[in-house]
Amino acid sequence: MAHHMAHQPQGLTPMPDRKRRQYGTGSIHQRPDGRWVGSVEAGWTRTGVRRRIRVVAKTEADAKRKLEAKRRALATADHAAAPAAHATVKSWAETWLKIYERKARPKTYASAASAVRRWIIPTIGTRRLTALTPGDVRAVHQAIEKAGRTSTTARYAGSVLATMLRAAILEGHQVPDRVLLVEAPTRAARDRTAIPLEDAVTLLQEAA
Repeated sequence: MAHHMAHQPQGLTPMPDRKRRQYGTGSIHQRPDGRWVGSVEAGWTRTGVRRRIRVVAKTEADAKRKLEAKRRALATADHAAAPAAHATVKSWAETWLKIYERKARPKTYASAASAVRRWIIPTIGTRRLTALTPGDVRAVHQAIEKAGRTSTTARYAGSVLATMLRAAILEGHQVPDRVLLVEAPTRAARDRTAIPLEDAVTLLQEAA
């Protein structure tokens, strides 16, 4: 029986040792070409994509070192990029408009930027995102109506504000959920008979 069992040839790594997993550090395995590959799950990106780190090295020890170095660098970068707790509506609006400009049509962006800079920032720009209330959203609606603009303008500005706040949540900012539940202003009867040119353009762009 002992003679039947073949000894493992010298110089070759036993198959069970070619892949090792250490909990919390990922997995390390050796490729047929002799190089070592290390990989580990590293959470999720801000867009919801699973993130995985992978390194290649000549030795197992080098693979472990490279893997740990990348994990630490990624953790440091995530911490540095974490949204500031004191971010205000104004500071986020300026960031969001730069992002929105790259993906929206020029006229759509211009309308949104106008609503942000003319109504949202002047009314609640100093408010922190974390401290927003339904009353802040209604304050934007009321500021527009007090200025003599139609409820169509107020509804559009509210839509832009909601879109901007949802984007803030996606980026990791803490925004109270209740502010996204505020109902849009009721459309006034005069909106149906006499809509100012600027409001009519806004309405058509929103519908598009």
